[in-house]
Amino acid sequence: MNEPEIKSYLSSLSDSKFVELIYEALAERNSGNSKLLIAETYYSTNGKDAHVALAAIPPKDYLISSNDRSDLLNNGVCSTCSVEIAAISKDAVCPVCKNTVGLT
Repeated sequence: MNEPEIKSYLSSLSDSKFVELIYEALAERNSGNSKLLIAETYYSTNGKDAHVALAAIPPKDYLISSNDRSDLLNNGVCSTCSVEIAAISKDAVCPVCKNTVGLT
């Protein structure tokens, strides 16, 4: 695959499938204390306060079947490392500490 084909393929994926694929590709790079991660930003209802949530993948046995572009609809905070998380599922794996996080 050449670079334009890779870009085209990646842009066709749902957000959650994109996150899953990139995190799998980054697994070896992210084996130490420093990690390269994906984040989602959004504004609160007042339109002024910006939030950043790390995109997370569901537990291994969760099948991602969504084709929606913006399907990281569930969010929460990791009780271990206190980062905000967004994912497709009600449970996700924190990309920082690998703790399972319950989302709403």
